[in-house]
Amino acid sequence: MLNDFATLDKVDINKIEHIAEKEPELFERNAILRHDFMQLRIIGCLDSEEHYEDLYHWSCLTEDPQLQQLASLVLSHNFVKKSGLLTQAGDILDKIRALLKLHKSSSNKKNYGKEDFHTEFKTSIIYPENSMRVDVQAQTIKIMQEICAFLNAEGGHLYLGVSDIGYEMGLEEDLKNPLFKGSRDKYEVYVNNQIIYYLGQEAAHYIHTHFDTDISNAVLIIDIEPCPTPKAVGNVYYERMGTSARKVNDTYKDKFLAIRKQWAEEHIPHAVVTQEETQTAVENTPATKEPKNSNKHVESAPITDHIQTSRLRNNALHDYEEGYRPITAVICLMDTDEYKILAEDDWQDYRLKLAVHEDEEAGWLILVYESGKVCKVSMAELLQRERGRVFKRYAGEKLIFASVASDKDSVCVGFIDGKSNHYVRFDDVDRFEHGKMQAEGTLPMDVPNAGVHYVEVIAQDQVPVNRNIGRRTIGCILKTVEGRRCMEVLPDCNLK
Repeated sequence: MLNDFATLDKVDINKIEHIAEKEPELFERNAILRHDFMQLRIIGCLDSEEHYEDLYHWSCLTEDPQLQQLASLVLSHNFVKKSGLLTQAGDILDKIRALLKLHKSSSNKKNYGKEDFHTEFKTSIIYPENSMRVDVQAQTIKIMQEICAFLNAEGGHLYLGVSDIGYEMGLEEDLKNPLFKGSRDKYEVYVNNQIIYYLGQEAAHYIHTHFDTDISNAVLIIDIEPCPTPKAVGNVYYERMGTSARKVNDTYKDKFLAIRKQWAEEHIPHAVVTQEETQTAVENTPATKEPKNSNKHVESAPITDHIQTSRLRNNALHDYEEGYRPITAVICLMDTDEYKILAEDDWQDYRLKLAVHEDEEAGWLILVYESGKVCKVSMAELLQRERGRVFKRYAGEKLIFASVASDKDSVCVGFIDGKSNHYVRFDDVDRFEHGKMQAEGTLPMDVPNAGVHYVEVIAQDQVPVNRNIGRRTIGCILKTVEGRRCMEVLPDCNLK
């Protein structure tokens, strides 16, 4: 049975109790057998919450220091593992093996080697290292930084569910989290969605995830190829240094970008990476310094551009996101000019997923197309659709924006004139006609223009200039005093 523990990290507690009931006098007569049997009883309490009192009692017995130490270690292991400190729990398990004179080599736990320039081990995506508190966002960002460093170096492999010393630990505690509901598929989809969100679609093409099929435990392997374009998490670059990710500081950044450009030219001759393109890529990734906006990101599909949604509205889909409110439905806009309504997130990739809250069910879905045409659809009618069934929407023009709104909101559309001047105008939601999902929508004005540079939905009482200015004017030009007041209340709105 000790061999069972050496290979499986556990023993059959029922078998131990059966032996104790069948031949109790055997252990009474033989002190060595009694000692060994007590060892089995103690390690049989691993990962069991029912034996805390027994373990505490045994840890206080001074007659046998070895058994006393073993009980203390098992008790510590159970407390530490329950608190989410998986690496520390693994270390205590190693100490238990050492105390029992069982070698790691006798364990059938898979060993993935050791961390190096191309290899990184992480035990969890929900527990930050050396922390007893669940913090999915903080640990996710940490893992994205490690992946970013591999992209900016020679590539490598990141293993989720592996201890610092390279042994499989599995993702059992992660999968118990309500975010994943025990599903490996949901876990893998979550990781890939975060890769797209934090590192962008280009980076996602150089990253591949899969669970290790050689073991029963859940270990997610993330294979990363070097990316020709330097990548950043937020506005910060990371590179692989030794066995960890290091932040690229401002004094070294120019040299770092030059090195990556040279690497791309040598290894991928057709790739021309300019500093301007790199800076654009950085600006288009979410800033980790502002976690309060993390609940508004767009989970975009890898094969197409995402659809922008309101930066001001709460679009948190999951309870781990800041500002989350219970949702009654999810509107999924697909990359095939189709859509569907779900009762809850299905963890698949779409061009946009919109969380619907109970107080929004009487509102409107605002759709804005590339030309600036606005379509207003009744949420009440939309939510009567059969859940999960795919429906058609207007396909005559590219959809660039979608958001839930109420009659107390205004739709802001920013147009560009023939001289490249940028404008914004605000038209109340109730000014637009009630349409259907297959309707093309209507322009809010009749003035010729050169395109749309910005769209947002904003509360009417937050609009700093006149609303509903009529169809014969293009709007408020941004380079004026009034324009600057508009930019102050419109996230990401600027003169460029």
